[in-house]
This record gives sequence, C-alpha cells and structure tokens, in this order.
Amino acid sequence: MHTFTILRNTHLSGSNFLLEVAIPQDFTVAPGQFCMLQASVSGYDPLLKRPLSIASAGDGVMGFAYKVVGRGTHILSTFREGQPIDILGPLGNGFTLQSGDALLIGGGIGIAPLLMLAEHLKSAGNTVNAIIGASSAENLLFEKELDHVCDSLIVTTDDGTRGHKGFVTQAIGGDLTSRHVYCCGPDVMMNAVGALALKAGAASCQLSLETHMACGIGVCLGCVTDTYDSGQMQRKTVCKEGPVFSAAQLECGQAKP
Repeated sequence: MHTFTILRNTHLSGSNFLLEVAIPQDFTVAPGQFCMLQASVSGYDPLLKRPLSIASAGDGVMGFAYKVVGRGTHILSTFREGQPIDILGPLGNGFTLQSGDALLIGGGIGIAPLLMLAEHLKSAGNTVNAIIGASSAENLLFEKELDHVCDSLIVTTDDGTRGHKGFVTQAIGGDLTSRHVYCCGPDVMMNAVGALALKAGAASCQLSLETHMACGIGVCLGCVTDTYDSGQMQRKTVCKEGPVFSAAQLECGQAKP
C-alpha cells in the first residue's frame, strides 16, 4: 500500500476525470496494470477501493482516467490537489509487448490503458495504429494524445458526433495476419474484436478485461472468469492472473457451456 499526494483531479468531459498523483521517480508500472484506489472521504465508507487502469506513469506522475458511475467514483471526483490518497498497486499482469505492427482498439473508459501502451510500443520502434470509439464525442478519451503518438488513428462514435458513425469493429480493415491486436473496453466490444482477430488469423490478440473487483490480489475470488486451454475450462482471477488474457484463452465468439 502506498500513500500518494494528488497533483490534479481534472474534469475531462461528460462524467470522465483524470486523477494524477505524485510517485517516486523509480516507481515501475507496466502497460495494462491497474491500481486499487481509496474511494472514501474518511474511515472505511465505502469499504472497498476502486480498481482503475493506469493511463500514464512517468516523470514522477501517475494518471488514472475514470468515469463517475456510482458513489465511489463520485467521491473520487471530489478529491482535490494536495490531498493524500491510499493506493494499492500496481497490480495484475499487463500487456505482453510484441515486436511488429500493432493495432490498438479501445472503447469508452477502456481507451485509458492504451495510451501508455502506445507510448511503450512506439518507443520500442513498432508501428502503432489505433482505433478508438465511444457512445458519443464527450466520452472519447485521449484522442489528441493518441493521435500524437500513433502512426494512424481512427475515431468512431455510436451517434456520429465524432469521427465515423458506428462501432470500432466496423473500422477494422486490412490483413490482420501480421498485426498484434491489443484491446480494452466493454465486454461485448472485446468479444467481437477477439472473435474477429481469431477468425482473421491475427498474429496475436490480447484483451484487458474490465470487471468488478474487491481485493485486487486474488484472495476474495470475486472477479473470477472462465478461460480455456485446449478446450479445458480454467477459472482465473482477473485481478491477479489478468486483467490481460488472449482472445484464444477467452474463446471469443464461441458459445460457452
């Protein structure tokens, strides 16, 4: 557990915020990892911390993008500069960075962890293309930042208020056999992306799951998901053994028993 100092808690748009805290210069974070953040004003109400993906980490600053959807995230949105905050992490297994042509696909708040991933992939000399989507323009995150880092960026919105009208899956084109796909977003979107990647024979496809978590360290078993190895089901904790799994492990697009 760490106690960090809040540097900024910036309202981005709609119900979306970016919380940034000061971290030691030697604090190490891998793309795709997450932290459990204190979401109580005093004492232990609410009791449970909130799992947030890490959008950025470097130069003494770590950032978390989040959307206000309930009491815990509402309390987070009231935190101010200079306030201490208890954070557990970084946690989980992040993305495995592959060499070669990368395609990053993010939806809604799931766009957040792709920013640091794009920076790491690009700094390693890879070609990085991205597709991001959201329900509307106000829910698109880090469009300018990703456009700056990536070789190309396609934007979609469900209602057409920004970019192409439609879903991210409709914007996926070209031969995927030499491309490494990295994805985070709503379950329905990730299942569709994973199924498409498997069918198209993508070089690899990694999905970062979003789910409710209580402990963040694999003890409470509240975030167990079904994975598959050679047709055999294995139940794994998203917080400790994930949150990143391959599309093959999740058998995307296939009917589950």
